[in-house]
Amino acid sequence: KRFLKNCPDGMLTVEKFTKLYGKVSQDGDASMFAEQVFRTFDTNGDGKVDFREMICALYIVTHQSVESAQKLRWAFSMYDIDGNGYIEREEVLEIMRPFTK
Repeated sequence: KRFLKNCPDGMLTVEKFTKLYGKVSQDGDASMFAEQVFRTFDTNGDGKVDFREMICALYIVTHQSVESAQKLRWAFSMYDIDGNGYIEREEVLEIMRPFTK
């Protein structure tokens, strides 16, 4: 119900996600981190997160029954900003920057 309340058309944009994330985050400006989380949730790459993508991502993150390898792949994709298959130092610094201010 909350998803549809915040996204009546059934789609969550990166702007809306960042705004909602900012309301629950106490880490200052975590917009870059929120954008990376959004990108990871947006599995089909259409620039929007639908209800199915949201539920699948939340399930992976919160359920212990999901195998560790799947969780690791999900977390890896969040830090691999440029999607080249490697997590480079600059990518980690970019993601962590809001948390170090």
